[in-house]
Amino acid sequence: MKTLIGAARLAAALALLPAAAGNAGAAEPIRAFKAAAPPIIDGSLSDPLWREAPSVTGFTTWRPDFGQVVPDPDQTIVWFAYDAENLYFAFRAPDSDPARIQASVARRDTIISDDWVCINLDSFGDKQSLYAFYVNPRGIQYDSRYAAGTEDPGFDVVWYSAGTIDTEGYSVEVRIPFKSIRYDGGDPVRMAVV
Repeated sequence: MKTLIGAARLAAALALLPAAAGNAGAAEPIRAFKAAAPPIIDGSLSDPLWREAPSVTGFTTWRPDFGQVVPDPDQTIVWFAYDAENLYFAFRAPDSDPARIQASVARRDTIISDDWVCINLDSFGDKQSLYAFYVNPRGIQYDSRYAAGTEDPGFDVVWYSAGTIDTEGYSVEVRIPFKSIRYDGGDPVRMAVV
């Protein structure tokens, strides 16, 4: 397991694919953006990094209606970046009826009945295993690992998140240290976010 990698080795190696693209092979990968400075993980999205990093939208729902296309005013936007030690993600999830947002103040790993955003990180690029990082609108976490079609919900790693709810929806920021995940080495390191 590699725990830290040089930023140059990760450059242009992460790919984020919109779920709405259907066949993942049909989507054009978006390369990760190298952060000049780490963002403050506070859920506000005011950090300059999120104005520079690439974004993606066009996602579909998972629960309760799998595969449903989200209407334009409520389309989630995701930004992502990296530095020598971390992966960074920011989510803006507009909601035309923010009173409907489900966001409990709960213990870690107990948010599945809430609204949430999720990062599915295929760190080996094998399409057989992944890390799942869920965050509710208040920044509460749930993480698990999938391998050979089986989920390990007891899996816990160190990562950081924050969320804020406002009158137009919610925002979430995430920092995942490379030392918290396993991945194949290489030059460059390749991972997929699906």
